[in-house]
Amino acid sequence: MAGPGNKGFGAVDQIIQSFKTMHGESACPAVLLSLAGDLIDLNTAARSAGIGADIGSTLHDVGGPLFGELSAALESVAGPQAHAPVALRGDAGRDLCGGFLTPVVQQGKTVAALVQFNRASDVSVPRERPRAGEWLVDLETGAIELSDSIQDVLGHALDGGRLSFHRLRSSIHPADRKAALCGLRRVMRGESRSFEVAFRLIGTDGTEIWFRATGERRVRTAPHHAELVCGTLTAHGVPVSAAPAGRVTPTQAVETAEILRVAAENGGVVPWHRIPETGASWFGQNLNTVLGLPAETQLTSAEFRRRIHPDDAQAVTDRQAAIEAGEAETFEAEFRVLHADGSWRWLASKGKKVDRSAASMPSMICGSLTDITARKHDQARLSDAVESARRARDRLNTLVFNAPSALFEYRVAADGSVSLPYFGAKLCEITGVTRDEIATDSTAFERHIHPEDLGALRQTRDAAGKDMTAANVRHRIVHPEKGLRWVVSSFKPTAFADGTRVFYCSIIDITSEMEAEGRAAQAAEEVQKAHERLRAVADIAPAGLYEYRMAPDGQIDFPYTSARFEDLIGFDRAEIEALGSGVFGRIHPDDVPEVLARAEESAKSLTPWNMRFRLTHPQRGMVWLHGASIPRRDPDGSVIWTGAMNDVTQDVQREAELRRAHRLAEEMRAENERQALHDGLTGLPNRRYYDQMLAKRLEGAFADGPKGCALIRIDLDHFKYVNDTLGHEAGDEVLLRVAGVLRDNIRAGDFAARIGGDEFSIILGPSMSRRNAGEIVERIQAQLAEPFLYNGRPCRFGASFGIAYADDITAFGAELQVFADAALYRAKEGGRNRMEFFTADLHRELLEERRLAKDLHEALERDQFLPYFQPQISVSTGEVVGVETLLRWNHPKRGLLTPDAFLRVAEQLRLVPEIDRMVMRKARDALARWRANGLVIPKISMNVCAGRVQDPDLVSLACEMSGEGTKVAFELMESILVEDESTALAHGLRKIREAGIDIEVDDFGSGQASIIGLTEIAPSALKIDRRIVAPVADDEGARTVVRAIVEIAQTLGIRTVAEGVETQAHADILAEIGCDVLQGFHFSTPESEEDFLRRALARCRNVA
Repeated sequence: MAGPGNKGFGAVDQIIQSFKTMHGESACPAVLLSLAGDLIDLNTAARSAGIGADIGSTLHDVGGPLFGELSAALESVAGPQAHAPVALRGDAGRDLCGGFLTPVVQQGKTVAALVQFNRASDVSVPRERPRAGEWLVDLETGAIELSDSIQDVLGHALDGGRLSFHRLRSSIHPADRKAALCGLRRVMRGESRSFEVAFRLIGTDGTEIWFRATGERRVRTAPHHAELVCGTLTAHGVPVSAAPAGRVTPTQAVETAEILRVAAENGGVVPWHRIPETGASWFGQNLNTVLGLPAETQLTSAEFRRRIHPDDAQAVTDRQAAIEAGEAETFEAEFRVLHADGSWRWLASKGKKVDRSAASMPSMICGSLTDITARKHDQARLSDAVESARRARDRLNTLVFNAPSALFEYRVAADGSVSLPYFGAKLCEITGVTRDEIATDSTAFERHIHPEDLGALRQTRDAAGKDMTAANVRHRIVHPEKGLRWVVSSFKPTAFADGTRVFYCSIIDITSEMEAEGRAAQAAEEVQKAHERLRAVADIAPAGLYEYRMAPDGQIDFPYTSARFEDLIGFDRAEIEALGSGVFGRIHPDDVPEVLARAEESAKSLTPWNMRFRLTHPQRGMVWLHGASIPRRDPDGSVIWTGAMNDVTQDVQREAELRRAHRLAEEMRAENERQALHDGLTGLPNRRYYDQMLAKRLEGAFADGPKGCALIRIDLDHFKYVNDTLGHEAGDEVLLRVAGVLRDNIRAGDFAARIGGDEFSIILGPSMSRRNAGEIVERIQAQLAEPFLYNGRPCRFGASFGIAYADDITAFGAELQVFADAALYRAKEGGRNRMEFFTADLHRELLEERRLAKDLHEALERDQFLPYFQPQISVSTGEVVGVETLLRWNHPKRGLLTPDAFLRVAEQLRLVPEIDRMVMRKARDALARWRANGLVIPKISMNVCAGRVQDPDLVSLACEMSGEGTKVAFELMESILVEDESTALAHGLRKIREAGIDIEVDDFGSGQASIIGLTEIAPSALKIDRRIVAPVADDEGARTVVRAIVEIAQTLGIRTVAEGVETQAHADILAEIGCDVLQGFHFSTPESEEDFLRRALARCRNVA
């Protein structure tokens, strides 16, 4: 109650309350005394033991004088942590029970005393003689002190004499001696605080008396400080057995006990007993051996119960309770107990209740423990074996009735008689006989065996019976339903003493197996042939085949290599087998790490291995090899790659050459790209590059970039004249000169390009204005005006400029170029070598042209183009010798339009060929209708541009028009002869002439056609330009020019046609000069098909 941290009680009721809390339900008697020795309170155990109010006067110090007062006892206690051993004095001054006295401290002062006794059973007072006593051992001196009562108890048990520790130790039963002293030694060594042990003491008369010893380590301070081990020794009754008349000596008793102990230990039996009244239990020392515990272990009953398996503990407890309650006379249980190694041991415990009331002793349950672990294991194995046998029997029965083979017993008695004691339904099924037939004749199962095989079957069976060896034979059965079947009959003979021989037989149908064997043999033969073919192919194939294996321990070998593989790596088969991984020694050192790394990765992931590497071949030097293989993992952990190796040295060389070629090609591509975007002569960007830059500029404007844009279009004036007079080299120098001038006058943000033969364009930087564009053009004009010589000769040329500017290019887009072209066209029309800005007027004209373009398309769709005809009159006869077909457009709003109003736009739209075809078809149809009306036109002519000369449709239509007295002539502008001297034109003209079509030169005199050009073209007529004809009536010079043209034509044998004849004076003068044919308003304006027909017919009637 007092101890470390105990602050005492503030009042008596607090002391009593604390006492009740701590000791009220304790099994050991405890009392609370005042300092005067009066009883304050006691617990239930003390009341049951009969302790009364006079307890204070019956206490005395163990080994010292009796207390006079309780205060005298408290003086010997050194504080609340110490205890004083005390005893309860009984009758005749003998100690009845031992205990300890502890002071109760409150606020540093002792206010009461607590006395705690040993177990309640120890407090009981025997009426005949003392049964308990106290003892102590001084650990410092080793002295042993025994109370008077213990001297009396032990002296009586040992029949008097001097009592010593040695005598006491030697009197302990040999079976109990080790356990009895072990607990004491552990407390003395400080390994344990207390101990409790039961043992037998052999008296001088040979009787055994049971004692229980308890002890605890204590501290005593008076009369001096000392470490003690003190406790009680309690006898548990009268001697176990009284000596008979023939008195057993102590020696005999010891020998008998030793014999019983050895017998029990050797027999694996652990004796035990339990006294239910006191709760004392005892186990034989060999229990430690059974449970694998140290020999000095003192296993208490509670500790033993805790080691019982949880599933068994309740049953053991119930049976123990039954025998203790008298519900059973015997105790028997099998249960598992925890062994020191952690396993469970099976123990069998048997016990019986012994009534010792005649000896004034409590009843005792005695018994034994036996280790039955091995027996339990044997029982389990036996149970497993029985179960296995049952399952085997069931399996056998199942096999017999369900097996594919027929199992049966063929018995031959000593007299030669045959019987079949056992057979299954399968025998009937396989042999084709019924059960009844076999029951009638035991050899009936042989009835359908093939005659050629029956003898061999019986001979083999008889031989097996003589040699007592198993045998089998393959034979045929002619089954009545299934036909010929192949079976295997097996025999296992056994001989018996009576001469009987029993054959355990089986018959199995192997027809399917025989067929499968045949197929397998055929397949094996095919496989062998295929293998041989594959080996032959592998040996001659360009690829080397191989198997490469990596074992789990890292060992490497090549299970298979083809001859080609061996040739590729320069090792023969024997060298490969000997080298193993040494084969890698010929691989280039720089490639080995990657080869091995890829192999390791392939082994881990089981993904294909594939790579090129270099190898030093002993004959061929450095070669490039390419290996590819697929891995698989074998059950033993090995990884095997199956693959092929190829010599790719030439491939590598070709690839290197291809890379070089690719590099050159890339360089050329870059150069081609540069050339594709630049003009080859001037080095300026070309039209393609120009279009890209303009699109980029427009894209930037749409992306919130600068929106202002100025375009300058440039077209050289008289450039053709330079080429014609000074040659194309001079023209090239002019172009270079212009490119240089442009580079000198544009800024870094400007972009100049050559977009055509003599056309250039400039995109000014985003910050440039309309005024800036004019200033740049003026600088360029000034610099181009400077004299430029070629080989010492001046090159005279100029340039026309068209400028278009927009504050927001996104409003016009690519149309800005059209605006610049329109301004350039205006500059050309205005006299060349000048600058024009795109204006509102130009914009209106442009819009008008767009409307005209739309109308032109509609005119083609609506067939609005018509041929008009103007007659050509012979000077000599005055008759119509031909007509010229002239184009007219019957516009739905503007009326009849001449080509001057729309031809330029039609040319831009490339609609002229379609218009020509339409007009020619209509002229062809008009000729046909005229002929139908009796009008035959000797010749019909029409204008043809240079680009149409090679049009096959043109020639085809002309051929359709000619014939029946009408020739067709194509009128070519004189400018064609000057500007186009290509072989293509000459070829086209030749095709026209070959088709029978005449060629006439139109507007002759307006250009600079040469005499040589005329002779090469060989036209049938020259049509003198109306601008030359018009002034002949008033201008002698004009008449001279016409006369010269006529003379040239006459010299070359070419007819002349004068156009623009508007008066009789014109007609007379031209006739006088010598013109052959006249054409003009003087004779007739161009007329429609109907008007022309009417006028011509009228003229014919007048002539008639």
